[in-house]
Amino acid sequence: MSTRHSITAAGQLTRFFLTLFIAILLVVNLLFIVNASNLIYRYADDQADEIIETIEKDWPSSANREKLLEAYVAR
Repeated sequence: MSTRHSITAAGQLTRFFLTLFIAILLVVNLLFIVNASNLIYRYADDQADEIIETIEKDWPSSANREKLLEAYVAR
């Protein structure tokens, strides 16, 4: 003898809103991760450009820039 519970309208609405809430939460978190990653990448790229511009402007042209870059920027 198996008892079968019927799903009420309140139960269906609760399940629907919970699923909708979780889906929206996942989308917002994914957008946050993508946006934060993009900002970090652009910041690092800007810093690298600034270092290269500073070295090109201030370092004598006869000096070896590759050795300076290797010493200045961690690999």
